[in-house]
Amino acid sequence: MAWCDKKEVKKGDYGELLIDEYYWNFGYMPYVPNKEGAHTIDRMYCKKKTSDVFIADIKTKPYRNVYPDTGLNTSHYNEYIRASLNLGVDVKLIFVDEKLGQIYGNSIKELIKTREFGIKTYPWEHGNQTYFLVDSMIVIRDLTENEIAKLKSY
Repeated sequence: MAWCDKKEVKKGDYGELLIDEYYWNFGYMPYVPNKEGAHTIDRMYCKKKTSDVFIADIKTKPYRNVYPDTGLNTSHYNEYIRASLNLGVDVKLIFVDEKLGQIYGNSIKELIKTREFGIKTYPWEHGNQTYFLVDSMIVIRDLTENEIAKLKSY
């Protein structure tokens, strides 16, 4: 099976398309890796005729069932921190969540701030994943019923 034929890749591609359309409507041009396969940076968005640039990692997945959080691979998270701090480029983590019916996200600069939830301190590293409270995210927009249905079809 080719990489692009995998269900999780198609679902991720659809989530990325939704984000591209959203930012396009606000004057941002999406720049996309031009090779198939896994890549660290999903998108770079540049606002037309300005120096407003940011990198986005887009995850098309619902928040977890047991904890009110969501996350990504810790090694990628650490790369984004380095990019944000060393290069001075804003890095946003964006989640397309069919369970909540929302697209939400935040800047790494905000997500690295410590937050308490019960006995856990976020960002919370567990195994090879780093998790963030969904409450630490900013809602970008609600998903339509058709978008939710399409995401669930994958």
